[in-house]
Amino acid sequence: MLLDAYLEDLAHSAQASPHTLRAYRGDLTALLAFAEEQGIDFAESWFYSDSITDMPMLERVGHPVAVNPDPRLRLEAKRRNWPILDAGARTHIRRNAA
Repeated sequence: MLLDAYLEDLAHSAQASPHTLRAYRGDLTALLAFAEEQGIDFAESWFYSDSITDMPMLERVGHPVAVNPDPRLRLEAKRRNWPILDAGARTHIRRNAA
């Protein structure tokens, strides 16, 4: 499962494929209700974010990824050994050393 945060009306989420869930940023309650309806297993889900404000969702999934993270999320991702994706001219995923 791929959980993907977009600034998009949650109503559009109902039309998303069962493999993609798009959530309106900041509406965790609606996201969780939709996920439960769809039988989404958060332990097997991925969530990508660039903002520390998405920590509640990042903490719920089995595969959190920080993408071009703000400074606070970068520090937290490093502390938790989460992958950090810095997208730029050359895109790569950097795993923190254990």
